[in-house]
Amino acid sequence: MWRSHSFTMRAIRGWAESALVVCVVLCVLSSVAHSQDENDPSIPTLRVYTNLLQIPTLILDSHHRPIPNLVESRFRVSIDSGPKSRVTHVRVEGDDPIALAILVDGPHLPGAVRSRLSGVVAGLVPNSLHGGDSLSLYKLDCALTRAVVAKPITAGGLGQSAELMFGQAKGVRKQRESEGCQQHWNLLDSIAAAVQGLQNEPGRRVLLVMSDGQDHGSRTSWDAARAFASEKGVAIFGILATSEVALAPRAPRGMLGVETVSETTNMPALCESTGGMVLDDANLGTAAQLRDFVALIRRRYIVEFPRPDAEAGFHQLEISVEKLNGALIWPAGASVPVADPELAKDPNTIISGPENAPPVGTKRPKR
Repeated sequence: MWRSHSFTMRAIRGWAESALVVCVVLCVLSSVAHSQDENDPSIPTLRVYTNLLQIPTLILDSHHRPIPNLVESRFRVSIDSGPKSRVTHVRVEGDDPIALAILVDGPHLPGAVRSRLSGVVAGLVPNSLHGGDSLSLYKLDCALTRAVVAKPITAGGLGQSAELMFGQAKGVRKQRESEGCQQHWNLLDSIAAAVQGLQNEPGRRVLLVMSDGQDHGSRTSWDAARAFASEKGVAIFGILATSEVALAPRAPRGMLGVETVSETTNMPALCESTGGMVLDDANLGTAAQLRDFVALIRRRYIVEFPRPDAEAGFHQLEISVEKLNGALIWPAGASVPVADPELAKDPNTIISGPENAPPVGTKRPKR
């Protein structure tokens, strides 16, 4: 199966402008290595990765299990239906810093889940989340409340934040419900707010939505939420509190972005079109689902290639793997490069420049 995914190339002068379209982040990453000059091996050499793009990509089998040990030489990238080109480098995400937001749609979760939520979230440290990660917690309960966990994340700090957000006494909650709230928030508006909150966070941006997956009157549409998340490079994952949401038919494999997300497919299509997925094994329990969710992120492939020489505007990108039939390939938005430690310490490795970027085809999608 495959998925259509689109992104925007902007002129250098105009890339600070904001728009609800998928945006490729252009970056320069520099690191210092030592020259191998036999005459003077102590001369430092500046290695510059020019306009390198990194695409976190989920690659799953038909049972939604990550496919391990895929070699770099099998990966291809195509832009605007142009020729499939080799990528510069591929590696597993591993312990790259994660910028994570968890949005909890409290009124639409079972009471048994809500009652244990503070302890379940606190249990993510230290085995799942690390000191270099960042975490924001959102509670949707008529109003939308946000708590930013202090960095570096510790078990104590996360435990306090989780208890503050999700462990309030029943009497306090009932009092607040009886008082009402000044501004009523719905699911899609809350998703857009959480994406906005992640936009300046370093690390690979991920939003986990715990909800029944149903919106109840947001001003934000499903398609606008998809486009905004893709623009900000945020992959959306979902844990749905219902077994009645039918998973959408898998649309085009390995392609960044879709032009529309229909009202009938909602959360599954929203997640997959941003490089995430709905975690559909409800039998595991919430604690196990959260642990598996973080483990799944760390098993994504980071696909790297130079920025193509394309005019500013809307473009389509496809990632594929040779001889991999029936796999689900879901790329997320481009992100700030984090050097592969093994690659960075190799003095004989030189990252390809823009002249080796994938050629651009002629079939650009409509904006």
